[in-house]
Amino acid sequence: MHTNRGRLLIVVLMAFGLIAAACGDDDSTSDTAAPTTEAAAPAATEPAALPGQGVTVTMARGNWIETNFQNFVIQQLLGELGYEVTDPEEITPATFYPAVAQGDYDLWGSSWPLNHTPLLEGESPDGGPSATRPVTWAR
Repeated sequence: MHTNRGRLLIVVLMAFGLIAAACGDDDSTSDTAAPTTEAAAPAATEPAALPGQGVTVTMARGNWIETNFQNFVIQQLLGELGYEVTDPEEITPATFYPAVAQGDYDLWGSSWPLNHTPLLEGESPDGGPSATRPVTWAR
């Protein structure tokens, strides 16, 4: 009986030791680090341009309320990257996919791949051929 308790104590102490070692100091400075000089540091004259600076993105969103949150997040993140994002127009998927194929929209954060794949392939929601060409993503 005492050997089982002893083994359990050893296992628990080893686990705590491993956790303590993993939670060690992550300070990357050391005494052997090379000194930095001003010549080695890049000159910061102007902040770097944002990737979307000067680019306007035309956005649409699904006509069901559950898509509002992810579209809002996408719109905010693109704005932080410098893109000018239009307020998303609320439309149906059957309207969006032909419109994006024509270049009317750039972004749609409301896709449900299993339900919308037929629309990408040029089929209409009723199962017949679409009046517009299939979506091509290369621009």
